[in-house]
Amino acid sequence: MSAYELLSAEGAIAKRESGQELTAGVTANAVILKDKRHMNYKFYQFITNNVRFAVNNMRDPHEGLAAKLLFIDGKKYLKAQQYMEKGYRKDVPSISATTFAVKRRRAIVNIANSLKINRTLDFVVIDYGRGRNKEGEIGLRMPEVN
Repeated sequence: MSAYELLSAEGAIAKRESGQELTAGVTANAVILKDKRHMNYKFYQFITNNVRFAVNNMRDPHEGLAAKLLFIDGKKYLKAQQYMEKGYRKDVPSISATTFAVKRRRAIVNIANSLKINRTLDFVVIDYGRGRNKEGEIGLRMPEVN
């Protein structure tokens, strides 16, 4: 749904709940979408907080800064590498491009281990087949609510 359709669906739902309109001009999917949006946001917040926690608690300052630049700040690989080569921060000395690649790989391993320990990786699903590429597509499985 586009942002415009979502806003119009929310407005129609609000009218329906207020009792001023006897019929709703929205589908059942829009009602379900609005109900699940808050739960999806909370799940997104849970995942991002766990990733942030893993990045912020790295022992090696180079690994932590590389992970922060790439995964939290969303910088491209080459921009993050140039940032680390220049050494803009006083507490983290500059490093070469090959060292950056090694630190990035170690940071990914450390983040994965941290997310495995706090059971965040239990929600990650890799889906193969059904017209997808050979490597598969990564997605998140919503937690079961009992």
